[in-house]
Amino acid sequence: MVDGMTKKESLDAQYEYIINELEGRFSAYDFRYLNNLPVWENFRSRFSATNMAKILELGCGPKTDFKTLDWVEYHGLELSSKAVELANCDSIIHGNALYIDNYFQDKFDLIIDSHLLHNLSSIGDVKVVLKKSLCQLKEGGMLIGELPVANSHFKNTTSKIVHSSLEWENLFIEVTKEYDCYIGYFTMAWNLKMIVDDSGEDRDPLSSDPDVLHYILIKKVLT
Repeated sequence: MVDGMTKKESLDAQYEYIINELEGRFSAYDFRYLNNLPVWENFRSRFSATNMAKILELGCGPKTDFKTLDWVEYHGLELSSKAVELANCDSIIHGNALYIDNYFQDKFDLIIDSHLLHNLSSIGDVKVVLKKSLCQLKEGGMLIGELPVANSHFKNTTSKIVHSSLEWENLFIEVTKEYDCYIGYFTMAWNLKMIVDDSGEDRDPLSSDPDVLHYILIKKVLT
C-alpha cells in the first residue's frame, strides 16, 4: 500500500496501472487446468444451460472467464469499486469477502477464490473467508482457488499472507477438521508430487508454475 493511501485508493490505483500500462491484461482464475480433473468432470456433468450452476467468484476483478460459460449463473464480489465500475456487469457487486454472508442469501454450487486469500491481512481473515465460503456452499459444492507459495520471489513480501506449500496444506487440513468438507484436489508448486486427488489415482500436477498451488475443497453431502 502506498503511504497516505487508503486500502480502497490503493486498489483503485492498481487497476488504473493495469489499464494504462498492461492494456487490460487482468489476472483472473485460470479454470483451464480444471478440465483434466475427474473431480471437475464429475461436477461439470451435473449442469447444463437448462440446469445452471450458481457460481460466486471472490476477488473477481473486472474480467473473468467464468462469465462466458453457458452452464453458469455467475456472481462476482470485488473489493475495488474501480474494478466493479470497469466490469460493467450487474452480477458483479462491490463488497468485502470477509462479509459474504451479508451480500448473498442463496447458496452456491461453486465458489472461486480468484487470488484473494493470500491478499488478506492476516491468517485469521483467511480462516474467516474459508469458513464463510464453505457455509455459502450447497452440499456437494466446491471451493476452488490458486495460491502463491513462499519462495525466492515471495520471501520478502510483507503485505501478503504467503506460506509454503506445507503450511497451506496444514491450514486446509485444519479447515476440513472443523467444517463439513474434504480436500478434493491439492498440488504442491514447482511440479512436485501431488498431495491429494479425490479420484484416488496417482496423477501429475496440472501446472508446473513454481509460485502457485491449486486446491479444491468439497462440501460433504450429509445423510
